[in-house]
Amino acid sequence: MTVQVIDPACFGGTEAFARQTGWLANACRENPPRPGIERVRLPGENGLKKKRDALANGVELYPGIMTKLAGVAAKHGVTVPQAI
Repeated sequence: MTVQVIDPACFGGTEAFARQTGWLANACRENPPRPGIERVRLPGENGLKKKRDALANGVELYPGIMTKLAGVAAKHGVTVPQAI
């Protein structure tokens, strides 16, 4: 894995970076998708949607996970939150 971090302010500037990447994102989204595909998505788009939903509505846990976590919580003296 390679991670490259670039500060746009050190090159063409943050405003130019936002304008150009915004243009590229729009060009991708407006491109016709392959047959059988609903729409073109950008990398990370689905994950960001899940994050927004989780922040707004909470996270649905797999059935039975709270039972397992309750034992670990009791062992460490942590109070288990109640479901809303």
